[in-house]
Amino acid sequence: MRTLTIPNFAAAVTGQGGTLGPLMRAEPGSGQEDYFIIVPTDPASAIAKIAYGGEGKITKGADSEWDGLANTRALATSKNKHPAARAAAELVIDGHQDFYLPAKRESRVLQAMFPELFDPVAQWTSTQYSADYAWYQYFNRGNQHNLVKSWELGVKFVRRLPLSFFSTSVL
Repeated sequence: MRTLTIPNFAAAVTGQGGTLGPLMRAEPGSGQEDYFIIVPTDPASAIAKIAYGGEGKITKGADSEWDGLANTRALATSKNKHPAARAAAELVIDGHQDFYLPAKRESRVLQAMFPELFDPVAQWTSTQYSADYAWYQYFNRGNQHNLVKSWELGVKFVRRLPLSFFSTSVL
């Protein structure tokens, strides 16, 4: 039998780069495990103004409304310049280098449940809208819109921990 030992939400998770955010469902049909979002408290995890980048191009694999990690990896490794995604890919906190821009749905949940962990400004998500536009989340108002990828908005990087991370075996 397995049991879950989960710390309180918004509590620091030792050695994992931040505080415990919401439990997220994996994209239906993806075969991935549900996960918790870790929201870093380190100032290096946020940038006040940075472009999404890659305008005029659709980056394959960066249009998921659910999977910010996959979106960010696709953007950061593409031949197009994506400053926000590349900054996420280069970030290291507590020895972890798997930070990413939250996807559109992840951002909505983060804003609804943990707005105090984010600057109350417009912040890029990792989800593209079109060749020239990407989605952003207003953390002070709660709404989402799309904007030209060359504009500079804020970003807050996050990482994830699979639900099984908190699972222990009980005999």
